[in-house]
Amino acid sequence: MSKTPLNLFFIAALAALPVCTKAEISTRFSGFGSIGALTTNTDELGFRRDFSDPSPSYSDEINFSSLSVLGLQANISLHDSFEFVGQLVLRDQPVQNSDTLIKIAALNWTPSEEIQFRLGRFSQPFYMLSDSRHIGFANLWTMPVQEFYAPVTNNFIDGAELSYKLELGDGFLMSSINGGTTLVSIEDSALGSQTLEIKNVLGINLEYHYGDIQARLSWNKSSGVSRWDEVDAAQAALEQITPLWPGAKDLSERLSLDENELKYVSAGVQYDNGRWLLIGEAGEIHSNSFILPGTRMAYLSLGYHIDLFTPYISYAITNSDEFYLESPPPPQVAPLVETLTENVKQGWDQRGFSVGLRWDFHFNMAFKFQWDYKSMDRQGLGIWFPNKEGIYPDKDVDAQVLSTRWDFIF
Repeated sequence: MSKTPLNLFFIAALAALPVCTKAEISTRFSGFGSIGALTTNTDELGFRRDFSDPSPSYSDEINFSSLSVLGLQANISLHDSFEFVGQLVLRDQPVQNSDTLIKIAALNWTPSEEIQFRLGRFSQPFYMLSDSRHIGFANLWTMPVQEFYAPVTNNFIDGAELSYKLELGDGFLMSSINGGTTLVSIEDSALGSQTLEIKNVLGINLEYHYGDIQARLSWNKSSGVSRWDEVDAAQAALEQITPLWPGAKDLSERLSLDENELKYVSAGVQYDNGRWLLIGEAGEIHSNSFILPGTRMAYLSLGYHIDLFTPYISYAITNSDEFYLESPPPPQVAPLVETLTENVKQGWDQRGFSVGLRWDFHFNMAFKFQWDYKSMDRQGLGIWFPNKEGIYPDKDVDAQVLSTRWDFIF
């Protein structure tokens, strides 16, 4: 696995060493955590918070691992313009090692109020929860909206970023450009636990703040995803049947991510005047791969602050490109093609409605309760796990999810 973030971190540390020796070092430690539980009313599918959740939930089960998390952060200030930031997050995920546990390891250089440069591993700002996805206390819900955030599991980049802050009247515009590589951890019912390295990442982000309003527009491009052994094996099998079925070549290309360029565009807005809270996002993934198909997703949440309580409602939708074959396979290879494509046939076509309540019973603690109703089309069940036998039902599915969470910061 790549050691890029640690290498960049130590290079940055050495570069700042002359400043460190002449400055007073200030260190601040902080942390956050959550203890959560959820259950669902169906055995036809297994609920998961996103594609990195290795512990699907079925009916008559209480899942404590999916929503529970512990994070530790260190901010080390050097001089007036340098700061080291490190963040370690412990939670249930497909692969547990230093590459997946370390979410931030970066040097921030702020030579002026307008300019900041980051080097190392840092949160990539291409959705509204970029800086707080793991910090339950900072978010309204018991979990990030599944329909929007499930397909987008990466939340950091190993590389560099330059940002510029421009004052505009009573507000300001923050623009940034970043590039590097990133790691994506996923749990697949057929392919198992995987950590993929995505290379050639380039992102541009615009963020506007004005009073109670925050708006964001992001564009992201990447290519060169690391290969999967299981996909390589499938492509080898398809190569063998190409003389019998020319469509095998097209299917082989669409089963791969490493030869496909991925693009992600999103926009978000948040309004919070101390009484009403409105937050919404819309995004689109452009892809020619069946592994991660082209996808459109959006959600809107509305909350109302009543002293220490915030009741809220949400509606979300996601829809991906449908699986198809350029030409039907001949009978002698049709069973093999059916086996190879059984799981990638499942895209995601889902709508979700949520009602919840947040109770800020302490200045650094909150308790949340949420009910979700999910409606999935027959060929759009892929955000969820199949049943315990590894089979997706051949029908539309409606399901409910109950979740609760105690969030805290320290």
